[in-house]
Amino acid sequence: MKNKIVCMVMTSLFLLTSVISISTVGIENKATETTNNDGYVEMVYPLDRGYVYIGGEPVLYVLGRSIIIGSIDVRVNASEDVESVTFKLNGEDVYTDDEAPFEWNWNKLCFGICIVEAYAEVNGEIYSHTIKPAKIF
Repeated sequence: MKNKIVCMVMTSLFLLTSVISISTVGIENKATETTNNDGYVEMVYPLDRGYVYIGGEPVLYVLGRSIIIGSIDVRVNASEDVESVTFKLNGEDVYTDDEAPFEWNWNKLCFGICIVEAYAEVNGEIYSHTIKPAKIF
């Protein structure tokens, strides 16, 4: 019974990654974007490409865009000059963290390709890093 469930889950993940890969054909090729960054802000978890995350943990390596199932902590490395990082989901501010390490628990429902941006202001300049993983739930 346990082997059948594992087999069903793996088959479902394979089919899901295939569908998402096919559905992203024609979407801009650049999945990770850095704007005026100079090393100030970098999203380090989850990775934009290469993994299926379930419950916040990487469980499977895949080619192409990462797929996130359920909630996950988004982590940002930032230089010492950064006092706070604001997280955006699909263009909407969702959380501001003013204490390092900068993190946000992404537990909002989302389906498909989502745009996650972390940005900070340092000396009047805005620095950001954007990832575009696929998310389910």
